[in-house]
Amino acid sequence: MLIVPMEGQPFPMALSARFEAYYRARLRRVIGSTVQSSALRDDYLAWAKANQLGGMTYRELRVMLEAVGHTRTKSNGINYRDIALIDDAPGVPDTLGEHIASRASGASAAARDHSASAHLVAKVDAALSALLDLRAALTTVEDAKRPHEAAQRVLGLFDR
Repeated sequence: MLIVPMEGQPFPMALSARFEAYYRARLRRVIGSTVQSSALRDDYLAWAKANQLGGMTYRELRVMLEAVGHTRTKSNGINYRDIALIDDAPGVPDTLGEHIASRASGASAAARDHSASAHLVAKVDAALSALLDLRAALTTVEDAKRPHEAAQRVLGLFDR
């Protein structure tokens, strides 16, 4: 999984506090991953109920997700790109939370540079992990004539 934080992008002022809390608690930015809008809304509603917060319409959810850089696609319904539920992305750090914290605290340039280093290391670690998973799948493939299927399974492009 490749993680791309919101480096250099201004944080929109229109983002609601409850959505920010939900995003930090339940979502992660994972490049290449998609989640159906209905699954996101259902997850939000369950989280909101557990935290005794109000609901959110599909439109409100769309506005908030687009505000933080997730685009919509149509494929078997509406999906959002480069996002994953935390259950599907174990170990992926909360890059949105770090971005907000550094802007809110007015962190010095040195602190932001260190944060950028940490983000780059996290990206490298995620890429290395994905490559090791791919390597393992390719070396243990049952049918040596079909390594592309093993690669597609690891990348989530093939389900068999």
